Amino acid sequence: MMEEEGSSHGYKFRIPNTNEEKRLRGYKQIHMSAILKSGVTFQTKEMKDLSQRYAQLKSEYAAGTKEIVMNAIEIVASYLPILHQSASIIGAIDCLMAFARTVASSPGRYCRPTMSTDKPGLLKVSNGRHPCVELQSSVRFIPNDYSFSRLEGRFTLLTGPNMGGKSTYIR
Repeated sequence: MMEEEGSSHGYKFRIPNTNEEKRLRGYKQIHMSAILKSGVTFQTKEMKDLSQRYAQLKSEYAAGTKEIVMNAIEIVASYLPILHQSASIIGAIDCLMAFARTVASSPGRYCRPTMSTDKPGLLKVSNGRHPCVELQSSVRFIPNDYSFSRLEGRFTLLTGPNMGGKSTYIR
């Protein structure tokens, strides 16, 4: 039976019968490593050389593999700006597609907001609806109007009963 006993010792033969140790002593090319109750382990000069060569090749392979992985990471890292830009573009397209799907499946009509420069800081919505709540068939949704002006104040108090639509209004 052949086994590896750790990287520093290499591969060795093992004979389970300890009585064989006496017969092995007669061979000069055999070096016995351990004589235990479980058996005798030994190796030859050629086997020791092969074990050392195997350990060297294994180490070179690990170093080569590490170098290949580092080169691959370096190449991939050079594409990060393009990947980030692509992700940003795909995110914008996904958002626009979600808007389009919402508009197409809405029971009511949506309009494009208008931006005005004559009244800065004003947000005015007429018949505002929450798209997710509106699409629920079990909910009767009531559109809301609201007007917020940054110049008139920065605080709004919204009150009402539980389940009265305050959270939906804020959204």
